[in-house]
Amino acid sequence: MRITSTSTRTRLPGKTLNMILILGQLGHPAQVNREAGLLAELKTRGYMVNTIARDTANWTPDQSQQKMDAWIAAYRGRFNVVAAQNDGIALGAVESLIQNGITKGDAADRTTLQVPVFGIDATGEVLNSMKENKLYATVLQDAKGQSAAAFDVIYQIATGVYKPGNPAGGTPAVTATIDEAPANDASIIGQCYLVPFVPVDKNSDYYKQNAPK
Repeated sequence: MRITSTSTRTRLPGKTLNMILILGQLGHPAQVNREAGLLAELKTRGYMVNTIARDTANWTPDQSQQKMDAWIAAYRGRFNVVAAQNDGIALGAVESLIQNGITKGDAADRTTLQVPVFGIDATGEVLNSMKENKLYATVLQDAKGQSAAAFDVIYQIATGVYKPGNPAGGTPAVTATIDEAPANDASIIGQCYLVPFVPVDKNSDYYKQNAPK
């Protein structure tokens, strides 16, 4: 899962992340795969990740805020990033940071929080939070890209030109297995397509086109 862009990396200039990780429902495929993808991507980019706290908020903002309140009491000053597995629990973390005074007087780096918070889903509520210089960044599951790939596979099958390994809707077929099903099955790997997540911060095209006016 690619969650960083050039502008996002400016908020995390060092190579050591002391992270609070707020999870969805434990064991849910999205929880497992998003955590694995996040940690793998950060490792690829050269970050050393120290997990300061990690627990489930079951996809709910209220549980997330309660968890963050407890973690701030225990670990204030010891973490420098919060990663949440959906936008709702990211907003719960944002509210906790605000209520506990972990803020600063300016938004030169596009957030008034001392610690940046990252979410997943690019919901309208989160875009509004970004506009208010609260939540720092999120990622979008590219529904248009997914639809284009699916439609193109169907079209190729219908017109008799499809074969495993063909690109679809501008997305190349997967060429090597990964841990996530079904792309962990080498026998069908050429029929799998991984549409990239789209990073969304205030410099991104998606934010500029969809943020509240």
